[in-house]
Amino acid sequence: MENKDLEKIKKWLPKGYGKRVQEMTGKSLVVIYNVVSGKAKNESIYNALLKLALENKAEVERRKSLLSTL
Repeated sequence: MENKDLEKIKKWLPKGYGKRVQEMTGKSLVVIYNVVSGKAKNESIYNALLKLALENKAEVERRKSLLSTL
């Protein structure tokens, strides 16, 4: 995965994403943060990050639409 793709994913990651990705993949936090920074590569971490970012983005957009109805 290229750095520009990682930047797009990082933009949508929620707080505490490291612990959640660790639970999903069983990888250490050091490895997870190295993958996020682009220093290492790991497909299972990429997939977990992408899933988490998509879930968070959907939640943020859902909240925005609810707020716009007020």
